[in-house]
Amino acid sequence: IGFGSQNIISNFISGLLVMIERPIRVGDFIEIESVTGIVQEIGIRSTILITPANARIILPHSVFLEKSVINWTLGDELQAATVKFGVAYGTDIVAVEALCRSSVAAVPTILQDHPVTVLFADFGDNALNFEVVFWCRAGMTGQRRKIESELRFKLNQVFEKNKISIPFPQREIHLNTQSPVEVRVLSTSQPHS
Repeated sequence: IGFGSQNIISNFISGLLVMIERPIRVGDFIEIESVTGIVQEIGIRSTILITPANARIILPHSVFLEKSVINWTLGDELQAATVKFGVAYGTDIVAVEALCRSSVAAVPTILQDHPVTVLFADFGDNALNFEVVFWCRAGMTGQRRKIESELRFKLNQVFEKNKISIPFPQREIHLNTQSPVEVRVLSTSQPHS
């Protein structure tokens, strides 16, 4: 009884702090550990979230004070988003930047009055790695992911049209032996045409 009442009192006091400080509000899209959802109701002891899969999750208020909470919509719905990709070595990187900028301009849900950054991120194992950073209005992670997906579709389309390849991981094997070695490669897949 003592331990049970301790939890109830802890959640009640935490609930009062949540209601006074208002770090979360009804309608906010929050992420706490592996749980994401829209705040449906804030009670005295717990908060109810609706997940993107339409499940209801009841979280005791003490969780909000003990764990890190990401509130995607506390200030506003303005969010930075990033799309990462790689192109084959030898590709004209100036052309890649120009195609990225034109692709961003072609996606209506990306905010055009905010800066767009195209970063040549790194020399990867198999590709020249790029990142496109842009701004959008998204009330929840699912909306941001949809906008990122729209840009990926557009980038893939313009890269194919302009003969820019997105490589897949490849490995080269060098055999350094004193005597000849016979190597056989067996494959169960059909050759590409």
